[in-house]
Amino acid sequence: MRLVQGSVTAAKGFLANGDFIGIKSKKKDLAIIYSKTPCVMAGAFTQM
Repeated sequence: MRLVQGSVTAAKGFLANGDFIGIKSKKKDLAIIYSKTPCVMAGAFTQM
C-alpha cells in the first residue's frame, strides 16, 4: 500500500486499498474504504 497526500484517506481515521479481482481485464477493479469508527456509507456501482 502507498500513501497519497490529499486522497480519499486524507480524512482522519480512514484507510483505503484497491486490487485486481478479475472483473476488468487488467486494471484494479475493486476499491475498499474502511472507517476506524462507525459512520454512514453509500455505494457507487457502474457498468462496463
